[in-house]
Amino acid sequence: MNILDVLKLFFTHKDFLPPADQLPGTLFTPLHIVFAVLLTVCTVLLTKWLSKKSESLIRKVFFGIWVWMVLSEAAVILWETYCGADVWFELTGNLPLYPCSVFLYAMPMVLWGKGWLREAGCGYICTVGLVGGLINFVYPANVLGTYSCLSFAGMRSLLYHGSMVLCALVLLVSGLHSFRWKGTELAAAERQKGAAASNSGAAAKQQNGAAASNLRAAARQPQNAAASNLRAAAGPKLWHLLVPAIPCLLVSIPANLVNFVLVPNADYMFFKLESFFLAPLGAVLPKWFTVLIMYIVYLAASTGPYLPGWLKAQKERV
Repeated sequence: MNILDVLKLFFTHKDFLPPADQLPGTLFTPLHIVFAVLLTVCTVLLTKWLSKKSESLIRKVFFGIWVWMVLSEAAVILWETYCGADVWFELTGNLPLYPCSVFLYAMPMVLWGKGWLREAGCGYICTVGLVGGLINFVYPANVLGTYSCLSFAGMRSLLYHGSMVLCALVLLVSGLHSFRWKGTELAAAERQKGAAASNSGAAAKQQNGAAASNLRAAARQPQNAAASNLRAAAGPKLWHLLVPAIPCLLVSIPANLVNFVLVPNADYMFFKLESFFLAPLGAVLPKWFTVLIMYIVYLAASTGPYLPGWLKAQKERV
């Protein structure tokens, strides 16, 4: 089978495809490797270019990526529902409740959230999102085990997970997000802001009494510095460390509701350890234990990169 024959099967559902070993572009075939290398080069070049641009432009690009990913998710669900041998909605696998699906809910936090809400979105994208994107980008066995990379399902999967990697790298390389604790940096910025405000206030009032203005400015500066130092001295709390795990924890609620109440044979977010290579392990462990294991995994993956900076900030406070 040549590439033209594969392209003719671009929108063909797996129920009607020939065996995977007869399709060019399936997992680790030469065509897949070439496609993956090209996509990797594009991701690196885009990261290098975009990370040097303004935050405003980065937000616009992120918004475009998010819109595309939402639309592609909806398109895949409709395609899986109506283009297979049986026309039906597969509750066991078509709901957007997988670890990589969390990206769809985390990106709005990055785009429109403030404070800890934005940190939660960035935290997911730069931890669990980055790891999930890399795994499915390098080893997309769940899709390319059946489809060619030159198919709707295969190409969408690679582009989806490549976009996850791109967004994470841009956030980290551009400095819009960091694994370091920023409490002391924010306090320093507040001190500078307070000093600048005091100085500008003093300058504005010089015409009506330079001496009185300088006295008021001098009185305010220690107060601003003391307040900032107090916030810095307070250091990071435990809940600060858990903020990056919020998106995964939120999505885990409907995922486990479906897994254990609505669709007992579903395994969303892999809490039952019944999917892929995890199945032998899930078959011998009690379900409460598999759920506990996966919560520990998500918490560790979400908080691990931040732990050194958090501990350093705690040590500096002492």
